[in-house]
Amino acid sequence: MDKPAVCAGCYEERRVVSRDRHGEPRCANCPDTEGDPLQELSELVTSLDPALNDDVVLAALGRATVRPAGQRRLAWAVVARPELLTGAGYEAPTPAVLRFVDELVKAGATKVVRPACPRCHGVKALSKLLDDKRICRACFAHYAAVPCFGCGAAREPATRDAEGRPLCPNCMIRQPENLEECVGCGRRKPVANRLPDGPRCQNCRPRITAECGICGRTAPCDMSRATGQPWCDRCQQRWVACSDCGTVAQARSGTWEAPLCAKCTNPDPEFWGRCPVCTITWQLSTTPCQRCVLDQQVCDLLGDATGAIRPELTPFHKAVTSAE
Repeated sequence: MDKPAVCAGCYEERRVVSRDRHGEPRCANCPDTEGDPLQELSELVTSLDPALNDDVVLAALGRATVRPAGQRRLAWAVVARPELLTGAGYEAPTPAVLRFVDELVKAGATKVVRPACPRCHGVKALSKLLDDKRICRACFAHYAAVPCFGCGAAREPATRDAEGRPLCPNCMIRQPENLEECVGCGRRKPVANRLPDGPRCQNCRPRITAECGICGRTAPCDMSRATGQPWCDRCQQRWVACSDCGTVAQARSGTWEAPLCAKCTNPDPEFWGRCPVCTITWQLSTTPCQRCVLDQQVCDLLGDATGAIRPELTPFHKAVTSAE
């Protein structure tokens, strides 16, 4: 991404996000307005990958970003820098470019390349921005790790206390202000389930022996708030490739053979909460997601007294925590 320069559209010194057909810098508010950017984007993509056609490209664009202004910004960014489609997506000026790349690959593109994280070189979701480059959550967590004020472990802070001191996810959910009185045992504990009669802790959450709505086996189950059906511990812990969108995530509905992720179970983002650590995983609970818990456990096993991992063990740690 370019440094600040005088934009050819507004003639003010601003951060450059793209360049027009003449190579002149443009800021986010001043894309090149000559011609039809969507048509130029379509021509660029179909010339790169003849297996695609205009309808497929425009449909992928619509799924990547809905608003027309966002579509135009995405189009100008890619037209100005076609290499964003062939591996340099980690330098994308907007996350919509990465979504567009994903949609093209899902549509059958063979010349379009999903970008790798510039730090660990893994091909995964690049959800964080660092030094003008998009990196994966795990690498950002390592970069942002500091000693937790509560337990001393070196981790990415989930929050900070009233005095600004960092707290890891485990210490955050155990802060007095985050505890609630369980209607089952009457103790102040982290909330595991919220039911019509009030919050319940892990030990007092209702359990029934029933046929799991996902795998069909009879086992101790919770009632899923997402589906209203029983689901067993095995299905609650299972990570899958969603049978609808292909995303690797925790199963939330569907069947054992055709599981569905949270977004495909209920696409309303207001229905779901977010993991307090990565803020990415869609979930109903307020506890860290399994991938973040795994990252913490591996750090505890491999790290020293301060939580730091020796350099020779870092590749192993990344391989374990980022595996699909």
